[in-house]
Amino acid sequence: MGAGRGKEQWQKAAGEARRAATEKRLLREVEPILRRWCDEQRPLTQWTRQAVVNASRDGSGPPRIPKPTLYRYFTTNDALWDRVATEITRRGDEEVPSLIRAAATGNLDSRQPAWVFEFVTSSDNLELLTFSGSAAKVKLAQSRYSEVRKTGDTLTRIVAATVLARALLSSALTDLRLTATQADQTKRKRTIADARASLSEAVVNCEDALSLVRKGNHTHLRVALKCLKIASEAERLLSRQSGNGIHLRKLAIFKRTEVEYAEELGWRTRAAIAKFHQNRAEALRDQDRELEWESITSAAHEFVTLCDEGEVIEAGDVTMIFSRYFAARVAYDLIPTDEQSRTFRKLQNLYPRTRMGTKSRANVTTLEKVVKFSNAYDRLSAPDSDPSEVTNLLKEYDFTATSLTRANRFPGVGHLLLARYSTALWFSAKENGGQWPRALGAFDLVQAEPLDFLRRSLKFYDDAQFEKRDEGAAGRIKQIAAVEGKRMRAEFERALTERGIHPESIGMEQMSSEEINKVIESINQLVFNAARFEIRSTDSMRILVAIEPIQDYLMAIQPV
Repeated sequence: MGAGRGKEQWQKAAGEARRAATEKRLLREVEPILRRWCDEQRPLTQWTRQAVVNASRDGSGPPRIPKPTLYRYFTTNDALWDRVATEITRRGDEEVPSLIRAAATGNLDSRQPAWVFEFVTSSDNLELLTFSGSAAKVKLAQSRYSEVRKTGDTLTRIVAATVLARALLSSALTDLRLTATQADQTKRKRTIADARASLSEAVVNCEDALSLVRKGNHTHLRVALKCLKIASEAERLLSRQSGNGIHLRKLAIFKRTEVEYAEELGWRTRAAIAKFHQNRAEALRDQDRELEWESITSAAHEFVTLCDEGEVIEAGDVTMIFSRYFAARVAYDLIPTDEQSRTFRKLQNLYPRTRMGTKSRANVTTLEKVVKFSNAYDRLSAPDSDPSEVTNLLKEYDFTATSLTRANRFPGVGHLLLARYSTALWFSAKENGGQWPRALGAFDLVQAEPLDFLRRSLKFYDDAQFEKRDEGAAGRIKQIAAVEGKRMRAEFERALTERGIHPESIGMEQMSSEEINKVIESINQLVFNAARFEIRSTDSMRILVAIEPIQDYLMAIQPV
């Protein structure tokens, strides 16, 4: 049975690879024809698949394109224009010619409002978190939707409902960010309730829009994918707030639909990402660790395959998989198989082939190193271990300040690992008369005592528990941080009591105005020196490396 299934899977994979190769060949042959038509300003009414076939036979361009093959792979004119536009966008080296983009959005006409055209032709990678939410934008979107809800054409109604959903989602995100600064619990609860209401209303409007989408209409499908991204984000936030499985179930349904639509458009990378989120949502809903782990490893394998076949993967999507991978390993104490380890090494090697991948790769390799340190430290069974062994381990894993800020970029798992690292520093310094290994790159010039490391450890443990989700690896990390943090807090209280300090002083100390002034003075002095002296290129690089943690810190403390 197993051999039979393996053969079927191999045959299916081989068939998909052949189909993808044929489709890419057709697109390579069709694109020059469309570009020639753009140069000739050929009317869009004359753009048809049959015209493409005829143009391939006039001897002036690419080889003959078989009509049956073209029609089988692209069942409508819109589908062909859309895939050519998508392929040009995927390469990322130039803008899509205006006539090709107009052909790809051929369902638009002069009857539709300008804001409909603007939304349909905007980037398919809808940036939700950078869209500023406000009551005025919600009111405007509601007004537009009310105007077209009964009298507008289908596409206009789809877009209007989607735009309203985006405004509601952005308003909810603004409210949720506001809760972080609200000390009054009554106001905070009211703000959270308002955010939940906006999220629920956003989902309802997305469902209204999706009910109007016609399969086979590529303009509808492109808008639907934007709508599904909004609906999925709203359900994800609701699932973190509610703690029940209803929203995870709806999230999985939305992602399943996204897979279907992305595949119909030929957007294989988008489909693979949506499939990962679908599988993960189902795993969290069912509290199935094995399925959660399988969703991560399957996505890694699919990303490697897609990249090998010429698809472009964004660095952020690769990093997302690695974040889930290390979180699951730490949360469930998992050891990947040799095959899984090879897959993730291949995935790491994709970074040079992604956009903006160099820095992201450094973040991931740092997190991997901190995971290895944590595992090695755990094997020492601290705090019952030999102090010299912990000291030697700290020397072996010599993290720079930059390394520590890189790990801090991974919420939950990064915070837990940094808490353990800070605990190891405290233990080593405490057992060595208040001294830590001076060879540690992160602390060569730092003046601190053991208790400072323990205080920092408690802050990281608190940060690791900030995750709202209770399910899956994220929830498990939250539990681990609570248990370990409680134990270290007891150590901190004991150390304070021994010094005659009241335990109520536990927590991160606020930086005084005098200390802030010193920081600003140091930065100003650095800038002044940089302008006054000629700095060698090697020294410039040292300065840039040293400043990177400052940049990360400033980004972390900027107002919401």
